Amino acid sequence: MQSFDHYRLRMPFHAITPRGHNLHRVGHFVHTSTVLPPIDCETIHGVRVTSPTRTLIDLAVSASAAQLTAALDGALRDRLTTEEFLHQRIIALRSRGRYGIPLLLQVIEGVEVTRGA
Repeated sequence: MQSFDHYRLRMPFHAITPRGHNLHRVGHFVHTSTVLPPIDCETIHGVRVTSPTRTLIDLAVSASAAQLTAALDGALRDRLTTEEFLHQRIIALRSRGRYGIPLLLQVIEGVEVTRGA
């Protein structure tokens, strides 16, 4: 199973569903999205989940810079995504309402600096 550094699968769970579906789960968070293309989804152990790249983009809304940096470093180290692909998905998904994108871009720039880029 894939995971990011400093993150463990534990309750409450966050789920994402296409906008327009009225889904509620007591004790969990259900988010909606107007954009959830197949490139942003995977199936792990029979459960449909967001891809590591999409998860990083979604985490950027609520994670601190330190948490996001650890998650990004781990995802890059474990080859769950690449900086190029992450930039491509940011460009494709960038829109009003994606409040974490500026933080994610700052974290990416910081990661590049620490690696001597």
